[in-house]
Amino acid sequence: MVRHHKPNGAVAGDTYDSHARGLPLRPDPDELDRRTRDDERAVGIRVKKEKGPEDLYEEVHDEIDRQVDRGQMPTAAPPSRRRQS
Repeated sequence: MVRHHKPNGAVAGDTYDSHARGLPLRPDPDELDRRTRDDERAVGIRVKKEKGPEDLYEEVHDEIDRQVDRGQMPTAAPPSRRRQS
């Protein structure tokens, strides 16, 4: 009778080896982002800065000002009509 057992980690070898069982470990997303930015800089690709909430607010505020200046957006609510009794 043959008994199967789980291999010892020290004997089984590297988990990245093709002989490993199970799925490989997940890559670290922060490390992947850092490596991607480094690679983009190395080949001369302009790296875009991520926009924060303040930047997005300023963009929206500026766009609203442009639309108001062009007359594409009303600046006040229309006057309400009072009911006559």
